[in-house]
Parts: sequence; structure tokens; C-alpha cells
Amino acid sequence: MKQMKNILGSRLMTAAAMTLGLAMTACQSDNEVADSPQTGAKGTPCEVPATIAADTRATTITEAGGTISDVKTVFNATDIIYVKKATTVDDGFLKPTTDGAESTTLAGTLKETYTTGSGMQLLMSPTAITDLANIKYDDQNGTKASMLAHDYAIASVSINQVSPTIKTTGAAFKPMQAMFRMKLQLKDGDADFTSSATDATLTIDNDHTLYYGYNYTTDTWMNNDGIITFKGINLSASNGEVYLALPVGNAHSSSSRFDITVTAGGKTFRGYKDKAGSGFVNGNFYNMSGTLTLSSKVMPTMTNHSGNKPRYSSDRSIYYWDSTTGAADVTIGGSSLGYGFDFESGGQVTLSMVNANTSGGPSNFIRVFSSDLEVNLEGDNYLICPGDGYCIYNGDHNVILGTTSTTPLKLVLRSKGNSNSGKGFHTATRVVTATGCTVTPPADDAYVDNGDGTYTWTWTVVKD
Repeated sequence: MKQMKNILGSRLMTAAAMTLGLAMTACQSDNEVADSPQTGAKGTPCEVPATIAADTRATTITEAGGTISDVKTVFNATDIIYVKKATTVDDGFLKPTTDGAESTTLAGTLKETYTTGSGMQLLMSPTAITDLANIKYDDQNGTKASMLAHDYAIASVSINQVSPTIKTTGAAFKPMQAMFRMKLQLKDGDADFTSSATDATLTIDNDHTLYYGYNYTTDTWMNNDGIITFKGINLSASNGEVYLALPVGNAHSSSSRFDITVTAGGKTFRGYKDKAGSGFVNGNFYNMSGTLTLSSKVMPTMTNHSGNKPRYSSDRSIYYWDSTTGAADVTIGGSSLGYGFDFESGGQVTLSMVNANTSGGPSNFIRVFSSDLEVNLEGDNYLICPGDGYCIYNGDHNVILGTTSTTPLKLVLRSKGNSNSGKGFHTATRVVTATGCTVTPPADDAYVDNGDGTYTWTWTVVKD
């Protein structure tokens, strides 16, 4: 279906599908009467004139250099064109009669009966599709060949003749997806982990407008909140280079940001990539020039106890609850590296034996603003925030600290602040004791100087 010219060949084009046929009329006496629709026989040959755009735009995202130009799109003799009337897919199919051309005649024998004036929907694929009701995009492995095998295009035509050959209006194929190239580097601290990622899982989140599959029978797209996951990506073999075919939603509503997560070797790496202007458009090739560095992160367990799920800010590595999500009711537990949590609408958070370090992420592990926040402890909790003076930023809002444990629990805060007004918080005087509990703050100057510019303060909480 496509040939490579320079770096990439693809069917990418921007032509709109042509769907209108002309209704013919005849004159009888003084009245005009429309010709009766004619229905052909099963097993009739079919010919469809077809075009595909000669070139498409190559778009570079954010960073300079490395543009891909002169992309040529053609029909290949190996292409398969499926035919559907209404929701019935024909057992026959069409093939291009010329190879490597930008326009051709599609020909084949169809098994269903067709009627003049009715329509067909044509689906062009570079390979045979085993299940037309479940055309997958999430089975790609990140190679160029895999991407091009998912280069589908669609067109609609009207039938104007059914015998001895089915003939239609012209088919102007349009792409069903955009194409992407990206270069990823995985950083585990200062070490490059890319060469160790031989069997990585890659997840891309495009804010509700990225599809993972298509049902040709019903003409419906499959969406998992804009999240699509690919397994078996060998970043080591490709030196971090990834090619993907991704169907995106409406150009005016689709997000222009990709939140990217890679898991490999038991580690998780996260980052994001922005495109200037509006969202992505099917039919374009996007060269994410330069190298996108994903930093190693460890996600703590996060259990929501209400329907108010947080949103995620990829540029700050923060999960947050705001006026849109509503108040939080969440338990955060276990190890955490590079993440933070913002509470803009109050609520409560339970810290369950958290061992957190915000290095490579936000300055604060918890930020509280707009409303007070209840903080309940389960077990001892240790927060390290080397980037700022506060592990818990509470400004002029209260943190209501409590526990259900009758054994004293520790909240250990290590940050750059050695001020008695904060003691690991932004405002120590805004730490309020929960009803039925006793909170013992560290005494003035009772910090541990860690010798690296950070200071450790220890609070204790117990249920009376």
C-alpha cells in the first residue's frame, strides 16, 4: 500500500471521502418519474476508481531538527480493500489493479447483491484482517514495519451500475490514523537504562481522544479514556526509536500532549511531549524530533474510597484533586519516587507506611490549598523532599493530623527547611490535632542536620 521515500512511506493523506451519487430521472408524459433502483446478482465483478493523496504534511513536535519530508503515498498491488453495505461485510474483496500509483481502479468479485443508488464503505488494509469487528492498534511492537501494517484508510462510494459489472462513484481514501516517530531515553538516576529495555511496555495517554481499536462492522471506535498500551517494545534494539500508528479524535478537541509511561526491568519511567497548537490530526506524520528523556519513578499504591478520582499533571508529576474532581478520600501507601499530591478541595488522605522521595518530581509531597485537609497515619511514614523547604505545604490552611493507632506513630519529614516555624511543614502552627488524638511536634531546633542541606523533623501521633 505504501512505498518508502527518504525515511518513511505511508498512505498518509488528507483528501475527504466522496460519498455522493447522482440520482437519474426519466420523463414520462408530463410527469417526471425517478428510475427504479436496479439490483444485481451475487458474484458480480466490481470496479471502483480510486485516488489517494500524493503527499502529506510531516509535522515536527516542539524541538528543532530532524523533519521528514517528501512522503509519498501510493496504492500497492498487495493492498486488500474490504467492502461493506450497511453493517454487512462482503465475503469478497477488491484489489488495486496497478502497483505504486497514486490513482488506480479497484477490482474484484463481490458475493453480496447490490442496488443502484445505495452506498458502500471501503476499508483499505496493507494486510489481511482476521477480525473486522476488532481491528487492533494496540498490538504494534514499535517498529516501522509494524506501524505501516496498521496504515488503514477508508472511503465511501455510491453505486451507479450493477450489471454486468458493479460500478461506483470515485473513492477518495482518507487515513484512519496519524503516524508517529519518537526517540525515547530511559534515565534511572544518572544511568541510561534504554539499552536494558528489551521487553518494555509503553503506555500513551492523550486525554480521552486516543483510540485503541475499530469495529468496521458497526463503524465504531474503541476508547479507554484516551489510553493505549503496547507490549513487547524492544527499545534496546532500536536505540530508543519507536514508530506507532495512532488514531486520534477530532482535531479541535484532541489533546496536543502525550503522557508517556514505560515500564521495563521492574522500573517505571514517565515523561510527556507537547505539540504546539491544536491537537493531532489523522493523516499527518509527526516526527517527535530530538530525544524525549523519561525519568525513573516509583508509583505508590493509591486507593480511592470515593468516585472522586484525581487528575494527573505530567509536567509536574502530580496527582491532584480540584473543584472538578471534588474532595479527596484516598489512601496512599508504600514506596514513592518522583511523585506528589495536591489537595485543592479538601477531604482526607491516609498515609499508610509511605516511604517517599520527591527527587526528580515536585518540590512537595503534599500541597494543601483552598480547603483544610485531614491527614491520617497508618504506621510510620517517611517523606523526603530535597527540592524545597517543606514536605507538606499547607500555607494558611489547616492539616488535621490524626490516627486510629493506640501505638505512637512517627511522621518523619526531611527537607531543606530548618525553621522552627515549619518543622517540615510550611506552617507548623497550622497543624491541628484530630479529635481524640495527641500530636507531639518536634521541639524547637530538634532537627537532625543530614549534612546535605536537608534537615529531618519527627512528629508523633497517637490515639488517646
